[in-house]
Amino acid sequence: KVCAKVLLQIFSLRYNVELKGLDKLKKGDPEGGYLFLPNHPTVMIDPLFIGTEVMTKMPVRSVVVDYMYYMKLLNPLFKWIKAVPIPNFSNTTNTHKMRRMDRALDE
Repeated sequence: KVCAKVLLQIFSLRYNVELKGLDKLKKGDPEGGYLFLPNHPTVMIDPLFIGTEVMTKMPVRSVVVDYMYYMKLLNPLFKWIKAVPIPNFSNTTNTHKMRRMDRALDE
């Protein structure tokens, strides 16, 4: 939580971001949890804003496409934040990938 607050302060030097509706989220584990969908996930700014803000209120697990999760430079960060690697469905979808995703999300 401390890291999240520090990141938010750093981001506020460059970006003016306002997240609305966080007060409506219930703490604890709602059935199925919450899903936050940033609209610019590839540049990682939106996920960082949303993740750091929500992280100050409740536990957050990021979902990361597996090819990014296993990049040498990013993998330690993703492990540290306990991100969940899921298969890349942009090119193909098959039962093997679906089973891998189900297992990852069940952890």
